[in-house]
Amino acid sequence: MSFNIQASWTFTGDRIEPDATIAVDDQGTTTVIPAQGAVASVETVHSYPGCTALPGLIDMHTHVAPGNRARPGARDPRTVAYQTLQGVPSLASAIRAGITTIRDAGAGGEQIFALREMVERGVILGPRIRAAGEAIAITGGHGWMDLSLEADGPEGVTLAVRQQIKNGADCIKLMITGGAGTDGEDVTETQMSSAEIAAAVEVAHAKGKHVFAHVTNSQGALRAIECGVDCIEHGIDLDDEIISAMVERRLFFCPTLQPYRRMVRLGAAGGYPAYMLEKAQRVIEPHTRTLQKAIAAGVRIICGTDSSANFRLLGEIAAELADYVEEGLSPLLALESATSAAAECLREPKLGRLGDGCLADVTVVRGNPAQDIAALGDVVAVYKQGRPVHGGAL
Repeated sequence: MSFNIQASWTFTGDRIEPDATIAVDDQGTTTVIPAQGAVASVETVHSYPGCTALPGLIDMHTHVAPGNRARPGARDPRTVAYQTLQGVPSLASAIRAGITTIRDAGAGGEQIFALREMVERGVILGPRIRAAGEAIAITGGHGWMDLSLEADGPEGVTLAVRQQIKNGADCIKLMITGGAGTDGEDVTETQMSSAEIAAAVEVAHAKGKHVFAHVTNSQGALRAIECGVDCIEHGIDLDDEIISAMVERRLFFCPTLQPYRRMVRLGAAGGYPAYMLEKAQRVIEPHTRTLQKAIAAGVRIICGTDSSANFRLLGEIAAELADYVEEGLSPLLALESATSAAAECLREPKLGRLGDGCLADVTVVRGNPAQDIAALGDVVAVYKQGRPVHGGAL
């Protein structure tokens, strides 16, 4: 059924239109009609005075169904069924936060593909999922206990990437360096070799899959950039040369500020082990500095929360974007980082924008986030491909 959405402001993906109308057709696509334009008469109009309608938000770094591989000799109390089911409330939480698409950055097995299918079939409520499957790490590398498939050498990595694509991966995630979330390593470590990275990129790109990489230091970033990785996650401590190279090659940067800041804020009460808290304390200052440099240089920022069902429900995207603005990104570019820029990274031009036949993923928030980014925290209604999935008309 076709209908119109009217709000005080509409963010199309690159600009704000006051008093525009979003026309949603029977195919679930949109046309944006300016305030003075002729609007076709329809039976249903959803009106949101004092609100902003914007493209459904895109969270580019989530972990909906992380695993929990026990250390040798230890018993893992969580089953694959447990890991899958804990993703269900997280997906619903994402919708309530206005998120209509996620890129999952590493799961503990193949359960993310089952969740993706259940969402597509309408069995469970959630954003559309673009999944990497298991991330690829060296033996004992970052995420080996909960997110990653271990593989060594170019041949081993080639096989691991091919296996993820066979399983149904939409994209490929590489764990190039150490990180805060795995015990017994540090963010200063570079783990994956250039030959391994190059092998992964070659296989993924040959199948039309983009490659994004967990990177926490300049040496790892240099290897990633030289080998053709499309997007850098986290960054943490990147020097000026790396920042310049990211601008020159038009790479995307997904900073994920929230997880480290959240760890420090919540501490042990949030369920975080001591090794994670110690590393989180150390990375906040260089991480903030790296993002500030990237913003000043014009690196293309995309939004990711690094939300994990092991610790928190998905949906803290408003806080992530508020952090970007606090560190110097304009509110308009912050909105783009979670809409049109994210869709460009996904290579999906029908997402992240309103108008021109783009999908009718629409998030309505009270207020104008282009003036005050905090408005994103007050979600009034969410539509996914033209179907109301949360909230309602005022």
